[in-house]
Amino acid sequence: RRGERSMKIFVYSYREFDEAEFFQKFSKEYGVELGICKDAPTLENAHLAEGYEYLSIITTKIDAQLVERFHELGVKMISTRTIGFDHIDLQAAKKFGMSVSNVSYSPECVADYTLMLMLMPLSQGWGRPRGGWKIRWASPPPLRPMQQKRAGHRALCA
Repeated sequence: RRGERSMKIFVYSYREFDEAEFFQKFSKEYGVELGICKDAPTLENAHLAEGYEYLSIITTKIDAQLVERFHELGVKMISTRTIGFDHIDLQAAKKFGMSVSNVSYSPECVADYTLMLMLMPLSQGWGRPRGGWKIRWASPPPLRPMQQKRAGHRALCA
């Protein structure tokens, strides 16, 4: 990909326990340069995003002052790794010509995940190590949609 400019994304609130594996895998796969900060974005650490056009955040409050600071640093887009985006000052982003994006997933996915977390301690497998009850959040088993599945004689998510 000679001559192509790689995308540069700065990630705040980077979580080793559940996100690192995927950030590393997909940044390599798609040729994305990552900047990483484990802390939430603040005015004090905003300078770390200088030179990056894209930010990835979670639910940290991004007020007008922080939006303006990121704009001054050259950021063009703020993407939240959450469904909700009410923690970002959208009017300020619009004022400075910045895009804002969020993730989406189906309500069934949330229900399935919740049910899985409730059932894990009851299982004989994952989530019940020999040393006692313990839920390991780092790498839950792959989820498959549970609609129209059966638990005993009852339909789930029917």
